[in-house]
Amino acid sequence: MKLSKNEIADLEFDADLMGFRLVYLPKPLDNNYFVLYHKEPVLTYIGHYSNLNDLNVAMQKNYVVK
Repeated sequence: MKLSKNEIADLEFDADLMGFRLVYLPKPLDNNYFVLYHKEPVLTYIGHYSNLNDLNVAMQKNYVVK
């Protein structure tokens, strides 16, 4: 199921609050494809995800409390 622009914006906002940079790559079919990075101290690649559950788990596992 393809996400709406508002749903993507919500995910990007949540990721930003947690210290991540989330990049959405639109695919021609019904797939969602996200690339997740740590923002600080430098952009660090964490992974790429097409499943939202996997993306949420990765954000929780890699969250660093400041």
